[in-house]
Amino acid sequence: MSVADLFGEIMGELRLLSTLYMKTNPPEVTLQPTVIVSEAFVRLANHRPDQFKDEDDFKATASVILRQVFAERAKKRLAEKQRAEKVAAERKASKPAPGSAPEPELPNFEGASPELALALENALEALSEVDDRSARVAELKIFGALPISTIAPIVGLTEAGAEKDWRFAKAFLAKHLKERGKVG
Repeated sequence: MSVADLFGEIMGELRLLSTLYMKTNPPEVTLQPTVIVSEAFVRLANHRPDQFKDEDDFKATASVILRQVFAERAKKRLAEKQRAEKVAAERKASKPAPGSAPEPELPNFEGASPELALALENALEALSEVDDRSARVAELKIFGALPISTIAPIVGLTEAGAEKDWRFAKAFLAKHLKERGKVG
């Protein structure tokens, strides 16, 4: 009997276990039991049927793998949540003080028109001629959506230095795009 045959026999049991586990998670967890079971199957498929003493040994192995999948997914979600909270805190900390001049805003380039995308490319090229490092910071920030804390070591700066380059790049790009009628 193949692993797929063994898995087919206990698929319902694993789906039930997965469903029961999912009910103990908060409502914002959007993972589906079938996704968990499918991932467990992929991992089980790497085993040969003769590696299992009997069906109970297979079920025990499947249970361990199912637990590992749940744990890995939980760790990943927690890490994503922590990264999002860190980025939000960085954005909040980098907001200008009340009464100071507001920083220029750049348009959202995600799904931008070809004209806006080309205007951004031209603006980045112009910035690169003036300050290559600021252009690199802008590139990582705009296209990589990386936080300043990640960008700083990539470009060889402190966070304060990378933040300064980002402010310069934003102002330069906003001015360049505004002069060419690409932003209000």
